[in-house]
Amino acid sequence: MEFIRAIGLATSLVRRFRPSIIVSAGGYASASMGAAAILTRTPLILMEQNTRPGLVNRTLSRFARKICVGFSDSATYFNPTKVVVTGNPTRFQYRPDRSPRADRQLQILVLGGSSGAHRLNIGAVGAFKIYGKSVINLHVVHQTGEADEELVRSAYREIGFAADVVPFIDDVANALHRADLVIARSGAMTVTDIVLGARAAIFVPYPFHKDQQQVHNARVIEKRGGAIIVRDDDQLAPNLARELEALIRNPARLDEMGLRAHQEAHPDAARHIARICFELAEQAAA
Repeated sequence: MEFIRAIGLATSLVRRFRPSIIVSAGGYASASMGAAAILTRTPLILMEQNTRPGLVNRTLSRFARKICVGFSDSATYFNPTKVVVTGNPTRFQYRPDRSPRADRQLQILVLGGSSGAHRLNIGAVGAFKIYGKSVINLHVVHQTGEADEELVRSAYREIGFAADVVPFIDDVANALHRADLVIARSGAMTVTDIVLGARAAIFVPYPFHKDQQQVHNARVIEKRGGAIIVRDDDQLAPNLARELEALIRNPARLDEMGLRAHQEAHPDAARHIARICFELAEQAAA
C-alpha cells in the first residue's frame, strides 16, 4: 500500500513539474519515480553504479531510453543498444601520478566506511597485530566511522602501533593520493574512487548482501590485476596479514596494480552522463 501511494505522489509531482527527462540512480527509493516516468511517458535514464544491477534497475531497464553503467561488466545485464559505459561520477578530481617512493614508509589507507564496517575495522587491526614488528615500516591511516573510533584507537595502542585513526575523511582524493595501498569494502563508489586514484587495493566485500554486489565490483578490478579480494570470514585477520606481507615485500607490484586498476577508470563520468541527459532532453523536446 505504501508503494502504491508513493507511485501516486511521484506521478503527481511529475505532472506538476513536467520534467524533460527523469534520471534514476536505482535503489528501492527510485522505484516509484521510475514507475511515474513510465505512466507519464517521460523519458527515463538509469544510472547503475554496481557491476551487478539491483532489482529496481533490472525491472525499469525495459522502459529506459539510456542506461549509464559504472563498469563495463554491467553491460551484459541490459539491452546493449541502451547501455553507455560512463563510469560513476565522483565529487573529487584525482591525480593518478606515481612519484618516486625513495626510502619512505609505505602508506596504507584503511577505509572502514563513513558509517563504519566493524568486521573490517577489527580484521585490519588484527592483521597488523599478526604482522608484528614489521609494522614499523608502515604508516597507516584508518577511517573507522564514528562507532568504532575509540575501539580501533585502543586496539592500535595495545599492539604498540601509532596509526592515525579518524572517524571520517573529508578529502578522500588527497588520502588516496598519499596511499600506496588501500584496504576497503568494495561498494561501487569506493571502487570508483580507488581506480581513479590508481591505487592498489585489498578489497574485503560486504558478505551479507543478497546479490553479492560488492564481490562482483571487486572482481572487475581483480581480473585486471589491480586488486586482491579477501573474504570477510573468521580468518579475515590472518588472511589480510598474509596478503599484506606479500605486497609490502614487493613495492613494485603495488605500482603495477595501481596502473592496472586505473584502466577501469572513467574520469569524465559526470560530464558524460550530463551530456547524455541534455541530448535526450533535446530529443524529447523536438
